[in-house]
Amino acid sequence: MKKRELINLCKSVGVMLLDSGDCVRVDAPVGYRLMGNGLHNADLYTDGWKREDIYEELSNDIGDGVEKCDDPNCDACIGEPMSFEAIQDLYRGERLA
Repeated sequence: MKKRELINLCKSVGVMLLDSGDCVRVDAPVGYRLMGNGLHNADLYTDGWKREDIYEELSNDIGDGVEKCDDPNCDACIGEPMSFEAIQDLYRGERLA
């Protein structure tokens, strides 16, 4: 999978894509989780991986979309939720989608 294809998939699903160079990460919106892995995010460290393989692996985690998190005690959902804009402020220059 090419980078542009993953960016377009992330935009269509509504997840955020961050690339810090040594790690590529996708985050579901606050209160949601990725249907592909049941988690709120997925990240892959690039050491030993081809970029195309990373993009393909992450596309599998987000390809089915997102679902509302139904865990009332979820650590990722409890507390002060962060918007994509707030997360982007923390990771300046890394957000792709």
